[in-house]
Amino acid sequence: MRKDRREDSPCGFLTAAREFQVVAKDALSAHTKGTAESSPLSEHPPFVLENDPPSVAVFYNFCHAIELALKAYIRQQDVLPLSDLRSRRFGHNISRLLQVAIENGLRDECRLTEAQIEHIHAISDLYSCKELEYFRLGPIQLPPIAEIRDATSALIEGLHPMKLRLAGE
Repeated sequence: MRKDRREDSPCGFLTAAREFQVVAKDALSAHTKGTAESSPLSEHPPFVLENDPPSVAVFYNFCHAIELALKAYIRQQDVLPLSDLRSRRFGHNISRLLQVAIENGLRDECRLTEAQIEHIHAISDLYSCKELEYFRLGPIQLPPIAEIRDATSALIEGLHPMKLRLAGE
């Protein structure tokens, strides 16, 4: 049996989740303050207007943080082997990961609201099918960014006090 690498450990997953959360919060803050960088095409004005929703890149980073936080919890609880977490069945499916985590006591650690849970389920398909990563024509239905941001915080803050294992522990 292969030993966990540091990044495969519960602590490694949570550390990476925090990093993606910081990136998402910074991008959301820049968007909200209107300080996001201009379009890479110099003839265009700044691409963030006051009433624009945040970029899908912000949603992507929050979703990736959610995925990694859920994997940290699942690894800590020894619910699924690493090979299952890497499989197509679970991989990037945050809805399925959330369900497994909830079934194994996540709500005892993290104060996720029903609305946050519903919004994670709602954005899961867009995230797992790479709709947040690649340019796509036409509108997509996104949940409120505040719900996704707050769900990410609830997960990471809830897991923070846990003594998460490092690799090999």
